[in-house]
Amino acid sequence: FVVGIVMLLSKITETALLLNSNKYSLIFLECIVVFAAFLFMLIHFTKQYRKKGLDAMAEPKEFTFGRGFNYILMMCIIASIIISFGSYIYIHKIVGYENYINGILTTTKQYLASVPNASGAGHSIEKMFEVMRSAPKPGILREVWSGICSYAFYGAFWGLILSGALRKGVSLSKANDDDDDI
Repeated sequence: FVVGIVMLLSKITETALLLNSNKYSLIFLECIVVFAAFLFMLIHFTKQYRKKGLDAMAEPKEFTFGRGFNYILMMCIIASIIISFGSYIYIHKIVGYENYINGILTTTKQYLASVPNASGAGHSIEKMFEVMRSAPKPGILREVWSGICSYAFYGAFWGLILSGALRKGVSLSKANDDDDDI
């Protein structure tokens, strides 16, 4: 739950910065800080879950890779639901979807104007902007589903790495005992 609230606040902050200013370095800095906070929260909450789980378990006490992976994945999916609903409300009800699209396009134009050699792609960029303006407004289910899919991917990716690093209680001698049967 906490991960979802923090990431939602981050998404709202990023969107507000993107729409109201052209301070790309501030947005980049915010992304780095939030990424570090996201990883810290995943590690911290998984360690807490591991400690509570190991205290409640009978012998042998093992916090397996699968248990850690499932916990991280579910934490990210729950966070994605919070983020998706919250960002839908912010973008569609508070900012307004048309204002959001126009703000993104204006910010992108400003950025591209500052990039050397981007002027040669002007016609194709304008065409892309027209496609974005004419695209239908996505519904809440589409936004929530896409949020769940993207955060499930992040959860699976970081779950593979962190659950392997945070597993506890798996002994090598137990794994070697299985090799004797060969």
